[in-house]
Amino acid sequence: MILRKHTGELGGRQIRYLAAWVRGFDEPSVAPLLKGLRHLLDSFAEIGLGYLSLDRPAGTLSGGEAQRTKMIRHLGSSLTDVTYVFDEPTIGLHPHDIERMNQLLLQLRDKGNTVLVVEHKPETIAIADHVVDLGPGAGTAGGSVCFEGSVEGLRRSDTITGRHLDDRARVRGSVRTSTGVLEVRGASPHNPQDVDVDCPLGVPCVRTGVAGSGPDPLTLVRGACRGGGGSTGRSCSAAWSGPATGRSSWAMSAGTRPSRFATATSRRCCSNCGRRPEPVGGGG
Repeated sequence: MILRKHTGELGGRQIRYLAAWVRGFDEPSVAPLLKGLRHLLDSFAEIGLGYLSLDRPAGTLSGGEAQRTKMIRHLGSSLTDVTYVFDEPTIGLHPHDIERMNQLLLQLRDKGNTVLVVEHKPETIAIADHVVDLGPGAGTAGGSVCFEGSVEGLRRSDTITGRHLDDRARVRGSVRTSTGVLEVRGASPHNPQDVDVDCPLGVPCVRTGVAGSGPDPLTLVRGACRGGGGSTGRSCSAAWSGPATGRSSWAMSAGTRPSRFATATSRRCCSNCGRRPEPVGGGG
């Protein structure tokens, strides 16, 4: 018990609540510990993760949440003159979260560190003090330095990156008509709150939102519990779309059972509802 609060109760509270609670806790005998704890909790809140709780399993975090969580420990480090290397830290992030990630990168730089970032997002390239553009193509057609200098210099350059730095996708003038819907009813895993959604079939359908708003859990609910588009630890796109018809041959080669290559077996049902995902397109 800490100030009449059980540790389990505190672990289930949002981090923003814990940050305020710790600031009101004054105990000289553990002052250094409290200082570090306040800084850690405040860092979570500052980068937009104050809604998380300490008992939240790491595997349930979205890509954006996980990326920012990993960087907090670097922000709290007292080390300076350190070289950090990040490989596409904004991959899969919402534009709102890219801005937060950019601020974290700049904070690391401002502490006296060197920050090397491999990145393709224009929003992150734009904050660089120095840019090295490799190319001109991929694989054997690449490997050469096409440009080195400032972001403005890159924009004026005739490299592929420079020409496309300010490109923006165009909105389509017409869209396809769906052939039906995938129904999601009462979805409530983690961040979604009793959500009902009809996802159109036969058309590209994008679920989006800032990191942590619930697009990933919403998709998993549909795939695992509602019978469409689900997956297992051994599934692949070919198995769901139909071409994967060689399970017997694969099993013979691997010395195992064909069911090991099935998209869903009795042992791979959803642990919540007990139902199996149904293959799309007759992929058995």
